[in-house]
Amino acid sequence: MSTRQPHQTASELRAFAEKGVEQARGAFGALVANARKASDTLQSSADTAHSSGKAVLARGLELTEQNITAGFDHAQKLVQARSLKDAITLQAEFARNQLAALQAQTKELASLARPAKA
Repeated sequence: MSTRQPHQTASELRAFAEKGVEQARGAFGALVANARKASDTLQSSADTAHSSGKAVLARGLELTEQNITAGFDHAQKLVQARSLKDAITLQAEFARNQLAALQAQTKELASLARPAKA
């Protein structure tokens, strides 16, 4: 038979339970700290993406307006062309200019879309 007294066993169980509660509290504290850190990181990434997205959208709208204006300007020139040869020359020049502009615009938008490097 055991020589332990009932109050000694109860004290040991209480100490064991208290230790378990403290360990659980510590684990929970670590979990909350890690969750906050992850949340902060996610928020920072989201802020960066949002800012970058706003810049791309704003510049994209500006470039769209430029391209549409160029198209209207080109249409006006075509209407005033005096011959088919002049119209073909104007069309070829417009196509070259727009292709070059689109290439430059694509590079610009891609650089705006890249996340900032710390």
